[in-house]
Amino acid sequence: MSNIRVIGLVIGLVLIALSILYFRGARFNRPNFILSFLTGFGLVLVSLDPAVGNLLQELLNVGDFVYGRLFSIMIFVTIVSLLLALYTKSKLDTLKYQMDRVFCALSADRLYPNDAAQRIKPIMIIVPASPGGVTDMLARILAQHFNADWGAQTVVENKPGANNQVAAEYVMHQPGDGYTLFIGPETTFIVNPTLYPDLRYKLSDFTPITGLAQINHGLILHPSVPANSVKELVALAKTEPGQLNYGTYGVGSSGHLNMEMFKTVTGTNLVAVHYKGAAPAMQDVIAGHIQLMFISVGNAVPQSKAGAVKFIAIGAPKRMALLPDVPTIAEAGYPGFTAVSWFALFGPASIPPDVVAKINGEVRKIFADPAVQKTFLDAQFFESIVGSPQALSERIRTEEPQWRKLIQAAHITAE
Repeated sequence: MSNIRVIGLVIGLVLIALSILYFRGARFNRPNFILSFLTGFGLVLVSLDPAVGNLLQELLNVGDFVYGRLFSIMIFVTIVSLLLALYTKSKLDTLKYQMDRVFCALSADRLYPNDAAQRIKPIMIIVPASPGGVTDMLARILAQHFNADWGAQTVVENKPGANNQVAAEYVMHQPGDGYTLFIGPETTFIVNPTLYPDLRYKLSDFTPITGLAQINHGLILHPSVPANSVKELVALAKTEPGQLNYGTYGVGSSGHLNMEMFKTVTGTNLVAVHYKGAAPAMQDVIAGHIQLMFISVGNAVPQSKAGAVKFIAIGAPKRMALLPDVPTIAEAGYPGFTAVSWFALFGPASIPPDVVAKINGEVRKIFADPAVQKTFLDAQFFESIVGSPQALSERIRTEEPQWRKLIQAAHITAE
């Protein structure tokens, strides 16, 4: 076998292997990866089977020298194609959009026009949970106002699974044109990178647009637990280490990590019992099968009023205006302690800044509406955290190392 055939064989095999790896890793067939795979396969076939090479040479009607040069060019083009595929990955999503960005410098009014008739497709809001949860509620209030204010056809699509990973991976592969948006719980970017070592996305695969809402967590106990305050609970837990069980809504959920932080700052030994959601965990607190948990204030208040649980403290930075009589955990001698979860709006990478500004401005307008404040935010005990894209990015960068340290110290792993 000639040297050029050996080189072609090696490069072909490498191209096939890399293409398969990237198909599996990205879960999305990119044209450049397809080209690299097919060309690699062709290189292997031509290199291994002289008859195929001779047939190709006859079809091209060229001599050995020219054929060798053409073969070399084929290898070069293939390498360039693979490098381009590796470089672009999911960033450059469609040729049309690339050409628009480079040659047309589209403004927000052209790419995301006010006139609904001029829009090229519906706005999709991707939710990483089943219908009925907080993320779904946030998506639907946005969709309602996008429809009303812009006349935009807005579709909410639920893609639950893998602690938000299914939805996040789908969004990261969509064009960065502002027509695909993602409601991301904080765990998507500040917990998953540590909890899942093989995570296939990172923050740079997305465009942060704005924070949306923050939910303060309430600390609830079964009525039989002989404690009516945080201090009494901590004293009880230290007297009976490992005897009190708390519920979570899954490994790595906010209810799990907030309680692990509580254990750390109070020096207590509480045992986690993991559930598939907050509702079944709370039902077991009510039934007395477990003793306590952190749950959203919106869920804690009605059960407390009904006498089903004791609502002893709140994880807010300060007392909530809507619940002035409920003390914070920080007041019990743990300054700075918070137990919250929050949600934000993202899009795929490379959304033009003026489109980001337009969406951000609309969300600000929605959450500033007194009717939305009263009937949606206050009714659910949500707090608005709408702000700039920069503020959202900074919050993620600040909180991610803090939770990484806790996850590693507590030896928490995804199940």
